[in-house]
Amino acid sequence: MGGYGAWQIAVDHPGMFAAAAIICGGIRHPNDNDRLRVRGIPDGVADPYAWVAEHLRALPVWIFNGAIDDVVPPEESHRMHAALEARGSEVRYTEFPGVGHGSWDAAYATQGLWPWVFAHRLAPSPSRRKAGSIPSAIAAPAAHYPADIDAQRRAEQFAQHARADAVGIMHLRELGLEQLQ
Repeated sequence: MGGYGAWQIAVDHPGMFAAAAIICGGIRHPNDNDRLRVRGIPDGVADPYAWVAEHLRALPVWIFNGAIDDVVPPEESHRMHAALEARGSEVRYTEFPGVGHGSWDAAYATQGLWPWVFAHRLAPSPSRRKAGSIPSAIAAPAAHYPADIDAQRRAEQFAQHARADAVGIMHLRELGLEQLQ
């Protein structure tokens, strides 16, 4: 699913995530590849990118793409970035020159990504699951992040666990990391 799946999850669950890092993702595939597209966009929508941006609500997004990606063309990320900017959303875009589809290593190593992710918090909601409900195979329990270490150290520690998150979306509240703000 990769980056397309990350957009899909963000659209399907608006308000669930504090921030999203979307790597090599698009909304539609230029070759009309049925597998690589975000589902649920109504037929006849004039601008599917604007539709997705509207359905993400206030989700902060950092988009990454390799400049020579031949699987997910950078144009997909450009168009989604433009749609989010037009809506006034908090969005960042990083394109890696000379990098193809395997841009996730560069994205996860991007200076400032993890502090940016951890700077976002969800508003409290009684309907949210309790901290620690995400399986430990995806994220480390909050107990691994004692309050006496600084946010940068927690970000570095979490980054090692976050690499297991194939869709690149972090749900900080569920991870019990709300103290990182």
